[in-house]
Amino acid sequence: MIQYKLNEVVKTVNQTQFSLQDDLVKEIRENKKQLSHDITTLSSQVAEVIGA
Repeated sequence: MIQYKLNEVVKTVNQTQFSLQDDLVKEIRENKKQLSHDITTLSSQVAEVIGA
């Protein structure tokens, strides 16, 4: 019985860890896209200032 409960705890911890890692990867990808967009916008603004 104790072994079964321990196995269930391990299973739950592993599932939670996978879920957290998956969420983190998604967040990193979203942040990377936003950073890329921000850099593009900033580059355009710098070009306007230099060209003005």
